[in-house]
Amino acid sequence: MTGDKTTVANTEWKLAEFAEVKAEQRDRIKFRDGLFYAAFAAYGGLGGYALLPASPVDAWIILAFVASLLGHLYLENEVKISGIRDFLKAQYPNELVWEAQIEKEAWRRLRKRIQAIIDVIAFGGVSVFCTQIAWSSGLQILPNIASWIVCVLGVYVIFRTVERHIMRYEVART
Repeated sequence: MTGDKTTVANTEWKLAEFAEVKAEQRDRIKFRDGLFYAAFAAYGGLGGYALLPASPVDAWIILAFVASLLGHLYLENEVKISGIRDFLKAQYPNELVWEAQIEKEAWRRLRKRIQAIIDVIAFGGVSVFCTQIAWSSGLQILPNIASWIVCVLGVYVIFRTVERHIMRYEVART
């Protein structure tokens, strides 16, 4: 009799853990998606300000910094989402049969490549582009070291996104 109660308790505990981890994954996905939209809202606002004739050139560096920061947050959140997915696949393989179907889709690799390109352009590319505009225009307030730091952050986001894509989707297929 106690063996049955233990089995039921373990099953209930596993179901509760599964539900809790899936809820965290959903929350992180919502946050990640929100970051993407927040980035474009920031790009619109700061980019509009930077394009004004009276705006300082440093507005481009601020936009590049915001792009790098949001890109880093987006990328790290994506890593955590994938980590949760890997944990769930390892702990609950029978409950995630539909995930195996998604991984076998014919267009998955192409979709993931396109997503990696979009992430690179949306975050790292914007950062490097804005830094280049600031360098070509001459900085007014911020020293050159600040623009170098922002450019390095943008390049970091680019390389980290590409590395993550290669390690996650390309190497896993071989």
